[in-house]
Amino acid sequence: MSLIIPPDDFNRVKVVVMPQGLNKYPGYIIDFKRAPYFSVLDETCAPPPIPEWFDLLKAIPKSSAVIWHDSPLIKLYDGVGSYREAMTREIKLKHYIILGGDSIVDVLAYDEPVVEKFTERQKFVMEHSF
Repeated sequence: MSLIIPPDDFNRVKVVVMPQGLNKYPGYIIDFKRAPYFSVLDETCAPPPIPEWFDLLKAIPKSSAVIWHDSPLIKLYDGVGSYREAMTREIKLKHYIILGGDSIVDVLAYDEPVVEKFTERQKFVMEHSF
């Protein structure tokens, strides 16, 4: 899995997932908007030191994606962000977890992600000026 953070939109995270390995298609780009928190862990055997993490990892397959509805991180980050809806609690923060073999990507986001499938090599161009 790879993470792309557009330099002009720090609240947006794109996760590139190749379920069958590099250069084996299809692949997917999962685009999260209004995401105030994300992390990438290289080892599924070494999640954050939160007891609930271990229980969750035991319960789901190694290559899967889930929404963790009662995540402890939701309580910490709910209402974070400069979004009017977040501050007034009109929308709910969700904790998305993607397990890709030996890595974990977790994202807290207010919006549902957009998933784009690709069937051949992709080129990502990032341009930003200061």
